[in-house]
Amino acid sequence: MRFSKFVAITAIAALALSVLAQGGGPRGGGFGRPGANSKSFLLMREDVQKDLKITAAQKSKLQAIQSDVRKQMESAMQNMRDANQAERDKAQKKVEGILKGADTKVMALLTATQKTRLNEIAIQLAGNAAILDPEVQKKLGMTAAQITKVKNLQTSHQQAMQKLFQQGGGRSGQNGQGQNQQNREQMREKMQAAQKKFTDGLAAVLTAAQKTKLKQLGGKKFEATARRGPGGGGR
Repeated sequence: MRFSKFVAITAIAALALSVLAQGGGPRGGGFGRPGANSKSFLLMREDVQKDLKITAAQKSKLQAIQSDVRKQMESAMQNMRDANQAERDKAQKKVEGILKGADTKVMALLTATQKTRLNEIAIQLAGNAAILDPEVQKKLGMTAAQITKVKNLQTSHQQAMQKLFQQGGGRSGQNGQGQNQQNREQMREKMQAAQKKFTDGLAAVLTAAQKTKLKQLGGKKFEATARRGPGGGGR
């Protein structure tokens, strides 16, 4: 497994642990941000729950899943700082399994109408990056050549993000106090630029008809109330 993929998986775990510790869902997102549009993540958002009309009973079960995922993530990512390649591979598979399992569990709690609406919201929040989803690719009738272009863009984006992490985006400062505000702002701007380049590149892959179809797949407008974070999808 390439190191860039492990960086992405580590970002997923970090995002998950941060979100779960705060007891809320991601405040923005896109398939371009690792894990941000996991169905289990989206269902932690209060605005998503309101749109789907999640019941008190469903919410209670979602909270139980949330607690279990937090524990599993903490276990999977223990002692990863100095992990060797074999240990990284193992952690990567475990994190992917945790996210997949959580999504399966939360989807089982929803009615057919809620599932359809959740998929629409996921597409809206992902924007152009929704076409990373094989199901969306299928619905848009994307060609093999288009899908290859998407994969190449995704690989280039992962490599760009890897370089940013290596430059300091994913580690603390030398004094253990973290980067100063100026450095953090510069890193944030670089990540936003990389994300925009990625999503703009994805949009260029689609035909005009496919862009129209993608918008239709998003359904009625989702009234988001959570603050949209940097790096989210857009179209």
